[in-house]
Amino acid sequence: MKQLLLVAMLGLSLSAKAAVGIGPISQPDNGSNSAGCIPASEMTQIAKDFTQFSNLSGKEFCNDNSQTAYLLAGIEFIRKVQFTQPMTNSADQLFKNNFSGDWNKYLTNLIHTFQIEQSCPVGVIAFVYGFFHQNTMHVCPAALTNAFTPLDLASVFMHEARHIEGYPHTTCSQGPRAGLNGACDSKISDTGSYDVTVETYAQLGQYGKDINPAYRALAQASSFIYAAEAFQTPVQINKDEAFLALNTDREMYQIDSGLKAATKIGATANFGHIAKSKMGLILIPEDKNLPMSRVFITGETTPIAGEYNDNAATRGNVVDYYFAWTWNARIEKNKVQFFCDKRQNPTQSVVVQLGAGEALSVVYPEGYTPEKNYAYVTTTKGTVKISCEGSTGQIVAANNVTVDTDLKRVHKAGSTMLGLTNDGQLLNLSANSKRVDLGLGTVVDVTSFTRATFFDKK
Repeated sequence: MKQLLLVAMLGLSLSAKAAVGIGPISQPDNGSNSAGCIPASEMTQIAKDFTQFSNLSGKEFCNDNSQTAYLLAGIEFIRKVQFTQPMTNSADQLFKNNFSGDWNKYLTNLIHTFQIEQSCPVGVIAFVYGFFHQNTMHVCPAALTNAFTPLDLASVFMHEARHIEGYPHTTCSQGPRAGLNGACDSKISDTGSYDVTVETYAQLGQYGKDINPAYRALAQASSFIYAAEAFQTPVQINKDEAFLALNTDREMYQIDSGLKAATKIGATANFGHIAKSKMGLILIPEDKNLPMSRVFITGETTPIAGEYNDNAATRGNVVDYYFAWTWNARIEKNKVQFFCDKRQNPTQSVVVQLGAGEALSVVYPEGYTPEKNYAYVTTTKGTVKISCEGSTGQIVAANNVTVDTDLKRVHKAGSTMLGLTNDGQLLNLSANSKRVDLGLGTVVDVTSFTRATFFDKK
């Protein structure tokens, strides 16, 4: 009988590069691996559940940056993570307590062996064969690096275990995964493997105990994104849109979409430009010697993997980035580098010269629409439209969009369009460019963000 391969796909985004500790809760200190250890008593229990580790039974295991170390970090996280009680269902479809019981018992009942693979197809991080009584999980090299936290691995392991119970995927017919075989579930109410992914991340993001705030925010973003892109039938997600402003004191303020009030919610360590991505916000530091990082609305940051951070010598001309679901663009003063196929060829790119003028900023007069294959960039000679239409980079005049060069940023939340001038003033572009004064001082950057309201519940 032909066996069916069931896979977990890598998210279509920049990976979160964070410290992977052996302990159950990792701390994203400086991006380096934790030197934590799993106690001998814990290794004895792990070896009972997974006999492949019998040679490590009764011995302390310390992180040596090996694939085995990363695998054990994920297993240990599932064993030790705890949650606040009670865990109330969300009012939408993000969390329904479908998989909120004993995670370790669920995993060990279904998975008896982990096999580390040395080669996997692009985008695959783990897989199982068949449904019933095929109790081996195959884990790919991409999952066993510091691009995945133990929190991520816990969700992946739970996702794959669900396949053993007879829940396959289907081919996506729409959205960012359109055409990808086995990359979607039909609907979230079927409680298949992607429901496991959504719910485990939601549970960690809302109810996980002692989880670092940056990782908690990543879990919340992951739940939101998988719910938005991995189902044929759209998932009900209750969400809210707002603006985020950074002032000269490095203070972060949340501004409601009606521009009525601002609330201080955090601070950043460094100045920079806040770019948008599907997994949240990206800080491009003003100091080009510093790496790009993921930034949360409270101001905390974690490092990310990407070509910007890998090539420090080429950062000087970078003006902005555009991150979509299936493509990225690196905007420099005189050219745009397009990465048009993040799904199959994430490092392949094409460079297109800008032509007249110099690039200033990505602007979002239509809001952030990462499912679309185009974006707008202001230049010293007007506004242009950049796109990956036809799977190749293109730059054309934006005939239907005009942005004044005095505007440094343009963002939209709900029906409100907000602009930031070069001298730090906020303008309501939906109300004849009326000045918005909320007592924030001089604003150096502004963006918009969308958040699932479930995670606002205390």
